[in-house]
Amino acid sequence: MQTLAGYQTALSQFINPRLGGLRLTEARTGVVDEALARVDHAGRTTRVTRSVLAQMFALAVRHDALTSNPMREVRPPPRRRRAVKALSVEQARDLIRLTRAHQDGVARDDAGLLLGGAPRSSHLHDVVLLLLGTGVRIGEALALEWSDLDLHAENPCVRVAATMVEPRRDAAKRLLLLRRPLHQRRASALRFQTMPKMMIALPRKTKGSSPSP
Repeated sequence: MQTLAGYQTALSQFINPRLGGLRLTEARTGVVDEALARVDHAGRTTRVTRSVLAQMFALAVRHDALTSNPMREVRPPPRRRRAVKALSVEQARDLIRLTRAHQDGVARDDAGLLLGGAPRSSHLHDVVLLLLGTGVRIGEALALEWSDLDLHAENPCVRVAATMVEPRRDAAKRLLLLRRPLHQRRASALRFQTMPKMMIALPRKTKGSSPSP
């Protein structure tokens, strides 16, 4: 579903506005290359768009509507390396302190005023501890099941086998999350993360307070 939504976005936002008015024979390598370069220059990623165009032109070649696929000679997209950002020890401590304060109902706003509201569960604080203790991604943490935890091993660990994805096809249902096994994308994505000793009691506490089995 998410892949299909990505293809639809590529068609509606990139391909149709820039190339939709051309005949197949007019979509030469230089024309396609220039259109993609403009998108790249604007800082937008064209990875999915390039994949869609390559498949479209390949279909045209198979049906003899084109003699060659113009995407074969299109310049590759520029590589943008993003610097890896990690929390400092002090920032991690602040995050733990803030989520604990939120849970205990003693959190304060920027003006120092006490935030009220209904009693809060410990789930937010527990998820933050899980993220900091294992290094898993937020989607992977939310997709964990009890069967993914091995607390009795010599080195207790968590099996990272799935992630939560947000369907983009229907904007009215953006709050709906789907659990997707990681091996559907690549087998190497399945991995095990060791749990620090301080976190061993966390799953037991969370499971004991959870209404679901």
